[in-house]
Amino acid sequence: MEAFLSPLTDYRTLRAQAQEGALDRLKRLSGHVPPAVDDELKYYCEELESLFIYLLLKEMRKTVPETKLFHGGRAEEIFRDLHDEELARQLAHARGGGIGIADMLYRQLSRPASAAPAPDTAG
Repeated sequence: MEAFLSPLTDYRTLRAQAQEGALDRLKRLSGHVPPAVDDELKYYCEELESLFIYLLLKEMRKTVPETKLFHGGRAEEIFRDLHDEELARQLAHARGGGIGIADMLYRQLSRPASAAPAPDTAG
């Protein structure tokens, strides 16, 4: 049984390391962004959005009751997890811009660090 879980454990470890790496890169890229780094910042903002979408899909699936009739066991769970991850990545990197989190994050991180937010005049 432990040999069966080893590839899954390795996959989860690699995925967690990649997600941590993306967050570290976002932290380093914040502030003024030169044109050469602009595409990289967009990519990592989209990756962060895909992580959010993946977690959203995962939590949504928990609300649907599983029946023993159609449940495929551990293999189905692994497949569904991989499918949700790829679906989230496709949605975040879509030409239309995903759900908008990456765009907002990109605008926030690409501003110069010295730029103050515009004062709120509504009120």
